[in-house]
Amino acid sequence: MRLSKEFLFLGFIKIEPPWERIYRRLGYKEGVTKIIPSQKKEIDEYINLSLSYIDLKGLGVSVPIKKINGSKIFLEQEGFLESRDLIKLLKGCDEILFMGATAGRKIIEVIQSDLRGEDLMRAVVLDAVASEMVDASLDCIRLQINNILANRGKYVINKRFSCGYGDFSLQNQKQIFHILEMERLGVNITDTYFLIPEKSVTALSGIKRLNKNSKKI
Repeated sequence: MRLSKEFLFLGFIKIEPPWERIYRRLGYKEGVTKIIPSQKKEIDEYINLSLSYIDLKGLGVSVPIKKINGSKIFLEQEGFLESRDLIKLLKGCDEILFMGATAGRKIIEVIQSDLRGEDLMRAVVLDAVASEMVDASLDCIRLQINNILANRGKYVINKRFSCGYGDFSLQNQKQIFHILEMERLGVNITDTYFLIPEKSVTALSGIKRLNKNSKKI
C-alpha cells in the first residue's frame, strides 16, 4: 500500500534556457573558443527550437530522517539510503528533500531521429539543451519549495546530491524513485537503475530549521 505524503511541488516547470551553461556544455569557452556569426545563429536557432520539444515537469517531497546509523540514513516509513558522503551533506538536517524532474519523451525522440538522419549538430545541441534545462529545473523546484518552507520556519540548503556522486551508489535510485513516485511524471526505471526517458533526473538536498544562528549553505 502506498503511503500518503505531501508533495511540496508537483507540476509543470517553465524556465528560460540557461544559455551560458548550454554553450559551456557544447564546449564553448569565453575568450578561448571562436565561433563565427553564422554558426552561432544556427546554434541559437536550435536552442530555441528545442523548447518546443521539451516538456519540463517535476516534483518534490520532504521525508523526515528517523535516524542515522553507520553509513545508513533511515527514513520515516520509507526505508533507508546508504552513503557516508550524503550523511556529511545532511549534517544538522532533520529532513531530506527529494526532487525529480524530466524533460519528457518528445525531445528524446527528436534527438534519436536527428542521429538516424545524420543531423549530428542539431542532435548535439538539443541534447545539451535538454540536459541543462532538466538540471536547472531542480534549482527551480528547490527555490519554490524553499518559499513554502520559509512559512514553516525551515529552509533548504543550497547544495544537492545525486546518485553516482561519491559513495552514493546508483542502487539508491530505486528507493528514490519509489519515494518520489516518478511514475507521476511518466518516468520509469530500468533493472539497472537508469531512468527512462533519458533526460530525467533526481536529486536530494537537506532541510534545516531556521533559528537566529542559522546560516544558509
